[in-house]
Amino acid sequence: MTYFDWDPGLETGQEQIDSQHQGLFALAGELQAAVDACPADGADRCPADEEALADAIYGLTDYCVQHFADEEDLMAASGYAELPTHRSLHEQLSGETLKYAARYFNDEGVVPETLATFFAQWLTDHIRREDMRFVAYLHTRRA
Repeated sequence: MTYFDWDPGLETGQEQIDSQHQGLFALAGELQAAVDACPADGADRCPADEEALADAIYGLTDYCVQHFADEEDLMAASGYAELPTHRSLHEQLSGETLKYAARYFNDEGVVPETLATFFAQWLTDHIRREDMRFVAYLHTRRA
């Protein structure tokens, strides 16, 4: 699996969560595609596609924040006791993602591919551990 391809093994069985996770992977893939469209001359910036890169970075960061809010609302509504810990993990990723983006836009030598790869790896690990734990909790509540 490349980091940006949706892996059906990451499906939680919760339609809204799965749809948003797929959207996040698609946005990370769009960012990678924008990076791949740049010349491979080692330059940190890609002036010809700067708008595409900016759109991809903004899209990923915005959707990330929205998804986390939606997921946390679902956790709160279900009485999930681990919500504070889960929220902290979301805040950590949001903060890191925004930090990468700010460093990129401030010309601090951040390659956009770094953000896409970091995000997709983190999200994969988070889904496999934390989100699956939440879904297991939902299943026990329904049983």
